Amino acid sequence: MSKIKTDRSEYIAAKQRQIDEWNAEMVILEGKALKGMQNVQDKYHQQLDAVHAIHAEGVKKLAAVKDASETSWEKLKAETENVFGAFRDSIDMFKSHF
Repeated sequence: MSKIKTDRSEYIAAKQRQIDEWNAEMVILEGKALKGMQNVQDKYHQQLDAVHAIHAEGVKKLAAVKDASETSWEKLKAETENVFGAFRDSIDMFKSHF
């Protein structure tokens, strides 16, 4: 075999090894990406569940204010404001992450 063919064969073999290494790296990266996407989805759903829970608490507090007597509604008003503030904060935090 001539020197040129040997050099070409070695070159091709070296490049094929590089492609094989890249293929292996891509498989690893794809696995990490899928795991990362699952982690993001899990965090998304956890935060969304928290937002829903605070929302439900706000609905309950507002219903309690509607049903409260004249003497007790001021106390419920303060509690409701706290819940609504927490809801606004949770929405803002959710939006900033996603």
